[in-house]
Amino acid sequence: MTESAALTTQPTMTYHYVWLVWSSAFLLPWVLLYALFPRHRVAMWWSSVFMAPFGLTEPMFVPAYWNPPSLFNLAQRTGFDIESFIFSFTWKRSAGSAR
Repeated sequence: MTESAALTTQPTMTYHYVWLVWSSAFLLPWVLLYALFPRHRVAMWWSSVFMAPFGLTEPMFVPAYWNPPSLFNLAQRTGFDIESFIFSFTWKRSAGSAR
């Protein structure tokens, strides 16, 4: 078998869940900080709740700026995706514990 034939028959890795995995990875430190700093839970919760709607800004960026591989291809079909809400919710994860 030639080298080019071997390259074409190897299975390719799909990146369909990459954005979901990485946006969900931000949940781990959020949960850890939430558990470790009970005094700041209210501030963390409310800052995250107020940041989550920034996930609605996704249509301004898809597909002109970037085209993420989203769950159920929601970003491509609707301009919105679940991963953006997860990312936006957790982005301000340490706001409550920073005071």
